[in-house]
Amino acid sequence: MIIGIVGPTGSGKSAVGVALAQRLNAVIISVDAYQIYQGMDIGTGKIKDSEKAGIPHYFIDHIPAHMPYDVAQYQRDVREKIDALRAQNTPILMVGGSGYYLKAVLHDLTFPSGDKAEVPAPDVIWDILKEKAPELLDGVHPNNHKRLFNRYRRFQSGTDVSAVDRAWYPYTLYGLERPLETLKKRTDARIDAMVDAGLLDEVTHLRQTGLSATAKEAIGYKEWNGYFAGVLTAQEVIQAIKTHTHQYIKKQRTYFTHQLPVHWIDAEGLDADAIAGEIMADLKNKASIK
Repeated sequence: MIIGIVGPTGSGKSAVGVALAQRLNAVIISVDAYQIYQGMDIGTGKIKDSEKAGIPHYFIDHIPAHMPYDVAQYQRDVREKIDALRAQNTPILMVGGSGYYLKAVLHDLTFPSGDKAEVPAPDVIWDILKEKAPELLDGVHPNNHKRLFNRYRRFQSGTDVSAVDRAWYPYTLYGLERPLETLKKRTDARIDAMVDAGLLDEVTHLRQTGLSATAKEAIGYKEWNGYFAGVLTAQEVIQAIKTHTHQYIKKQRTYFTHQLPVHWIDAEGLDADAIAGEIMADLKNKASIK
C-alpha cells in the first residue's frame, strides 16, 4: 500500500510527510513537478536536509534544471523506484502537490512514445476529437490548450478512456485542508521569506545556466522575465508570484477533489505530529476492518 500526503501549496505537506514517515519507517517520494530540478531550491520551497530527519527523499534534485523532463519520464522513473522499494517491503509515502504527476504514477495513464509528431492547432484537435472521440472532450474547454493537447495525446496513444480510473498500485491518499485565506497568508509569508533568502540571486543564476522548457514555467521563476526585460519592478514581480500562487492553490484544490479519491483532514490548528497521529489512527482502523 502506497500512502500519499497531498494538498495545495502551503498546507504543510512536507512536515507531515516526515512525521508520518518516522512512524511508519517509510521513505518519501516527492511529487513536485519543479523540486525535481537541481538548483531550484528557494523558489520551490524545497525541503532542507535539516528538515528531513534522516528520512530518504527521492525525486528531489533528480535532474539538472536545464535538462528536458516531463510527466511521462517522471511516471517511468518513479514506477521503477516504487517497484524496487516494494520488492524490499519498504513503506512508501508520496508527498506533494502536483496532482497530475501523482495520478500519472498511481493510475493507468498512457503517454505516446518515440518521436513527437507535429501537433495540430487547438481548433483542429477539437474537431478531430469531436468527430472521433467526443468522450475525451468531457470537462475540456476549447481555450484550455494544455488539457486539449493532453487529450489529443491520449487519443493518439489509443488509451481506453476508462483506463485512467484504474489504479496501477493500491494506495490511500490523505489531503491537508485549510481555509483559502489561511493558505494565502501562509504562502504570502513564505514568498516574502524566499525573497529575503535570495530568490532573485537564484533566478539570476538559473537564467545564466539555463532552464528547460518545463522548468521555465515554475511559479516564482517565470514572473521575473518582466523584471529582466525592464518592464516590471521587483515588487511587482513579487506581487505577481503571490497572485499566481493563489490561483494555483485553487487549481490544486479542484484537481485533488475531482480527480483522485482523497480523505481530507482539517489541518487548521494542528501541528505535523498531530496530523500524522490522526493519519496513523485512520490507517490502523482501516487495517482492523479488513
